[in-house]
Amino acid sequence: MEHLIPDIINVILNLLDKDSSFNILNTTTILQNHKPILYEKYLFKHTKIQHQEHIKKYVKHIKHTNLIPDNLYPNISSLTIDNNNFNSPLINLPQLESLIIKSFNFNQPIDILPETLKSLTINAKNF
Repeated sequence: MEHLIPDIINVILNLLDKDSSFNILNTTTILQNHKPILYEKYLFKHTKIQHQEHIKKYVKHIKHTNLIPDNLYPNISSLTIDNNNFNSPLINLPQLESLIIKSFNFNQPIDILPETLKSLTINAKNF
């Protein structure tokens, strides 16, 4: 495994799912420097990584039940809020490209959104 060049590892990682990708990188310490690529690529639940400070600077896609502080994930580009009772104002959002809200009763103004936002999806029965 130590003889695989980085380009080949990147091709292999593109063919694998999230778990398999991390499994292959965990086989040897030489491949640890490829992990940031996966942290940038996949969606992570905030509750699963909230205490793993060393990866937060790489994570770009977060799923949470509420809004997150602006500086918690410095490279965040997409946020998925999955909470049937979420109905908070969308203020102080980080500079997102994508925002998905899954809530039964979301009924807040959407006039204060980041200028960088390219995609907004709201799945709410009472919007």
